[in-house]
Amino acid sequence: MRLEDIDPTYDTNVLKSVADWLNSQSVPFGFQIIPYYVDPLNANGLGTNITLQSKPALMSMIKYMQAKGGTMMCHGYTHQYNSVANPYSGTTGDDCEFYRITMNSDHSLNFQGPVAEDSLAWAQARFSAAQTLYKNAGFPMPTFMTFPSYAASAVDYQAANGFFTAASERRLYFTGLLSGQPVNYTQVAGQYMPYTVRDVYNMKVLADTLGGIEPQPYYSYPARLPADIIADAQRNLVVRDGWASFFYHTYDSISYLQQTVTGLKSLGYTFVAPTAA
Repeated sequence: MRLEDIDPTYDTNVLKSVADWLNSQSVPFGFQIIPYYVDPLNANGLGTNITLQSKPALMSMIKYMQAKGGTMMCHGYTHQYNSVANPYSGTTGDDCEFYRITMNSDHSLNFQGPVAEDSLAWAQARFSAAQTLYKNAGFPMPTFMTFPSYAASAVDYQAANGFFTAASERRLYFTGLLSGQPVNYTQVAGQYMPYTVRDVYNMKVLADTLGGIEPQPYYSYPARLPADIIADAQRNLVVRDGWASFFYHTYDSISYLQQTVTGLKSLGYTFVAPTAA
């Protein structure tokens, strides 16, 4: 399991409570850190430039979470794109960083394709900028990563290989990848496996089968409660020697996390660290 979308605005007291509870249950976990919070459209009124190094309490909490069984993961540089809605508010944590997504009037989404600047060098620069911010805060670049919003281009995945050893996510695959033809971004499929695999982009990818806890609907995404996670985990057991994982946002009630962990344990699942998956 992993804790999702942690940025420099997060409440460290809440993070401590979650880490303490997981540790009391002998549940190792991954946790994503976005090193740079920006809000260029002032959607949240929280300021547009908040770096990890400017938040010593969060820096200390990262070390605390690591001591409690947490594995830090990179979750992009800003987890948003430019000064536009992509597709929601333009704010860190809300929007996609490496892929252009627009929203229709009915809140359904259009995966348009790579952002205008997309190239191997551009994606590498994003990861290098994140690496610098981690270093400035006293941390090495994490070896695990998750692309913001689970979306990236083929060259972005290639760029990630130069910085990370494994990904914890669902990934996008495009027509042309296997045939050696030009990549066709109008034909895209999301895919996840109930095993740890090395995918067509030559990255180790951890199983990501259960999705995330979402107590309330979010635009086109329906609510997803612990009972839904547990029900899918039950179905996942038909896979021999399969793996399962889910994610949780720490701004939601810890009771959702507790219900999910307890339910998964009751099905016979054993929690392991991302490094052991």
